[in-house]
Amino acid sequence: MPMPSWLPKPPPQPARWRQAFQFRVERLLLKGAHYRLGFIAVLLALVALSGGVAVELFARGEPDGAEAVWWAFLRLTDPGYLGDDEGAAKRLISTLVTVCGYVLFMGALIAIMTQWLEATVRQLERGETPIAMEGHILILGSVGRVAALIEELLFSQHRLERFLSLRRTSALRIVVMSDEVDAHFRSELRTRLGPLWNEHQLILRSGSRLRQDHLERVDVLNAAAILIPAGEEAEESERDAATIKALLSVVHHPRLGEVDQPPRIVAEVKDHRVLELVRRSYPGRLDLVPGDLVIGRFIAHTLRHHGLSHVLGELLVTQTGNNLLFRAFPGLEGVTFLEAAQRFEDAVLLGVVREEAEGRLRPWLNPMHDFRLAAGDICVCVAPGFEISEPAGSVRDPLAPCPERHTVGEALAGERRVLVVGWSARVPDLLVELETYREERFVVDNLSKRTVEERELELRESGYSPERVALRLEHGDTTQAEVYRQLPLQEYDTIVFMGRGRVHSGEASDARTLLGYLALRAVWPQGQPPPPIVIELLDEDNLGLFERRAGELLVSSGLLSHVLAQVALRPELGAVVEELFTVGGTELHFRPAEELELLGRPLSFREIQRAVWQEGEVALGLRVARERREPGGGVYLNPKRGRAWTLEAGDQVVVLSTY
Repeated sequence: MPMPSWLPKPPPQPARWRQAFQFRVERLLLKGAHYRLGFIAVLLALVALSGGVAVELFARGEPDGAEAVWWAFLRLTDPGYLGDDEGAAKRLISTLVTVCGYVLFMGALIAIMTQWLEATVRQLERGETPIAMEGHILILGSVGRVAALIEELLFSQHRLERFLSLRRTSALRIVVMSDEVDAHFRSELRTRLGPLWNEHQLILRSGSRLRQDHLERVDVLNAAAILIPAGEEAEESERDAATIKALLSVVHHPRLGEVDQPPRIVAEVKDHRVLELVRRSYPGRLDLVPGDLVIGRFIAHTLRHHGLSHVLGELLVTQTGNNLLFRAFPGLEGVTFLEAAQRFEDAVLLGVVREEAEGRLRPWLNPMHDFRLAAGDICVCVAPGFEISEPAGSVRDPLAPCPERHTVGEALAGERRVLVVGWSARVPDLLVELETYREERFVVDNLSKRTVEERELELRESGYSPERVALRLEHGDTTQAEVYRQLPLQEYDTIVFMGRGRVHSGEASDARTLLGYLALRAVWPQGQPPPPIVIELLDEDNLGLFERRAGELLVSSGLLSHVLAQVALRPELGAVVEELFTVGGTELHFRPAEELELLGRPLSFREIQRAVWQEGEVALGLRVARERREPGGGVYLNPKRGRAWTLEAGDQVVVLSTY
């Protein structure tokens, strides 16, 4: 049927043979740089052949045959031969061949090589090439958690030296694998690490921790230790599933049978109820850190012992001050704990960690004074560094062992009312921890923008049902001052601001926490001091927003990163943290100086230690009341033994006691 004349004519279609030729050339060129180079080489040969035939036909005389083709090829590749030609035809052909040489030999070749080099560099920057090394530390995580872990590892100089010596290597190499390693990832990591950035120590690779071929890129089976922080999946319930899948990816690695034993893994688990399930998924050495439960315990201890965050911040952050150190002292074998503790002049001995059956580590903190150190015991000390934590050979004026010891349970017995602002997956863990203190009772009000029904459902799904804790759920926008006016603020003993669990970033969560804190301060009656305030932050960079605060800060991501990194270097830390922050056993807290009869006279810290030892406790330091609003909270851990202190009413001694 003929087309109507008023319709526009369709554009002419190219011949089918031309389409087929273009398609085949396109597929050939997309195969890679070597195919492109081959295609250009064929074109160069055709141009040289055509130029040789043309000069033989139109420029009579020399050259001819193969010499003519060689003549054309020389002009094609080097324009300097143009001046040697004579005759109009020969010069014209030479000029045309030389122009083709500029286009094909120089332009196309340079373009292909440049494109190939750029693609190669981009591939290298993405970290898709495999590595080959042994004894490295492998971190599988996002840039925020990775930077904190690397900082902790690099600042732990002496622990690193021991870690490397056990693996007979002298160079620390950290391999990072994240879902996408690009220029932005590298730039952000370099910015966060600052002067710690070292191209020779840090190797970045992109890939998924759930794929075995991607794990092959980072030589996973030859790693000395693998750190797996909790992922950033959209649903918190999926993060533990991703961790289990990562462990199974290592277990089912096709080359696992080639190594003596699976690599050691330190992993963070969000839900403590799946700990046993995670342990069963990996046959090798596996250290698990229940992240939400650990932070819940830290917050519970801080609201029970106001000021404890300043102690935790110093003990669990390696950059400054005193830290928990672990060392073996063979010279103390057979010595009682009390005598060994008195030998340390520049460190505080808290106890020992002893290996028991099946490699289980058991901490003995603040043991009875007649407890004797044995071969293989690892001493737990508070000191600023390994080099000054050596004990003396003997004690000048030894104390007699104390047959009994003071316990902290009775001092804390009673009821405390707590306001928890905000909601996250850590709130049920906090409530679970508060339930474990049988001598204490808590009345907890939770204020959140989440509906009461949603929170009740989440509590049921977490397996928590209030028994000893009196829980009341309040609904309201925590950033609005009017909401706080409706609460009995002056009846609370402690106010806790929790990081938001459903906010996409730490910056956004901390911004809402700051707004809620400012709204609370706006409605607080002037002239009346607020109760102790505990604030959980998710991003360490936001600490500066609370410089002029009247509260205590816990940077949960930083604390978890420290625990993960240090457990990888010294497994004893995990056992000590478990002992210190669970009910029963030993506990860090503050004792009033007047209760110990230490007021009104100059005393050295050695004398304060002796008074506390006679109570069956261990003194770690002091907390000065008049400095509590300062950044350090007035806490002095492991002060010089000869310094004189005149303690006043309100001053406290930081002690390790038995609950």
